[in-house]
Amino acid sequence: MARKNDYIAEIDKFIGNKIFSLRLARGLSRKQLSETVGITGQQLSKYEKGKNRVSIGRLILLSKALGEKVSYFYEGLELEVTYQMPIDHE
Repeated sequence: MARKNDYIAEIDKFIGNKIFSLRLARGLSRKQLSETVGITGQQLSKYEKGKNRVSIGRLILLSKALGEKVSYFYEGLELEVTYQMPIDHE
């Protein structure tokens, strides 16, 4: 069974991959997008790889810069990332 932290890390990777894919689809360089949202290219790289968690405020800025709704970044999440809650036997 996966630990909660593993589950959260998978979500971070899922969202990061969406950012990365959308940035490429829009033809933006890492530098262009990072400057638009006010972060460094290195920070954007960490978001895209799922190494750092994207705050909702930053995700809103990224979604506007990439021309997508915030909900886009969560679409398909349930299919890709699953977590089984431990059953508590009392």
